[in-house]
Amino acid sequence: MTIAADPLFTDTLASKVFDRKGLLGRGILPVALIIRNDNDFAIEIDAESVEIAFDNRHVTTLEPLQVIHKLYSRPLLLSTPRATQTPFPLPRVPKEAVADFQQKYLGNMRIFSHSNEGGFLFFPVGNPANLAGTRIYLPHVRRIGSQSQILFFEFNLPDPPKPPSAKRK
Repeated sequence: MTIAADPLFTDTLASKVFDRKGLLGRGILPVALIIRNDNDFAIEIDAESVEIAFDNRHVTTLEPLQVIHKLYSRPLLLSTPRATQTPFPLPRVPKEAVADFQQKYLGNMRIFSHSNEGGFLFFPVGNPANLAGTRIYLPHVRRIGSQSQILFFEFNLPDPPKPPSAKRK
């Protein structure tokens, strides 16, 4: 079995894949996972258990509706009366945006023998500048049929690109 991960470290990259700009600006790191199953049996990946470790933190993936909420909600000031009345305002969201994120989400993926599957996971990372040395951990890879745990996977993600340095005169 082979797993490849491609984090979209810039809003430019993410906006080429998703219909909405500003994922990294809202602290959400999309990571594409491609899984190749060379086994003679099908496997299942539990996306909600996948986590990344960075900056002494471990975070699990957000579900698509959580991502939509973060992208389309306006931040409320805690001092406003409305903030205490409506702690989780429901944003107006185009149906196409919801479908886009749900269709691209890895979810609980079944990968049949000798095939490839893939999708995106969305991690709440805050400031994406602190992501050097990030590791991804997939604890629940199961054999379909017996539901037995195969093993877990853990590996380093590539480091984000360094910002261009200012030209010196």
